[in-house]
Amino acid sequence: MTRIYYSIYGPLISKFIALKNSLGYQYKDAGGALSLLDRLAQNNDIIKIGVTKELADEYSLKRPNESEKTRYNRIQIFCQFVQFLCDQGIRSYEPRLQNAADLLSRTYFQLKRCPLFLCLRFIVTSPPQS
Repeated sequence: MTRIYYSIYGPLISKFIALKNSLGYQYKDAGGALSLLDRLAQNNDIIKIGVTKELADEYSLKRPNESEKTRYNRIQIFCQFVQFLCDQGIRSYEPRLQNAADLLSRTYFQLKRCPLFLCLRFIVTSPPQS
């Protein structure tokens, strides 16, 4: 499905996705991730191309009901798009992507507190009953 983008970033988003697809990537989710950028730019009436720190911070905010993994993937696509803009000669703020190891350790910590995980861990680690 071809998305239509309405902001000033629209043609660049389409060009970025076309480039990734031509390199052999299956870039199906990128359109959805970057449509959020398109909406933010349109809603904030951005008329100058180039990602500011404020726009990057707003884009990076956790959305309701969004998992950490989904957020990480969305921001990763955004970082690639910003790098693409820089490669095109468009000055942009390059956000730092959170370390994947930190994300995994936080997810594991949350999982350790889950009652089902605790129950399964008890069953697996309990000695067999004779």
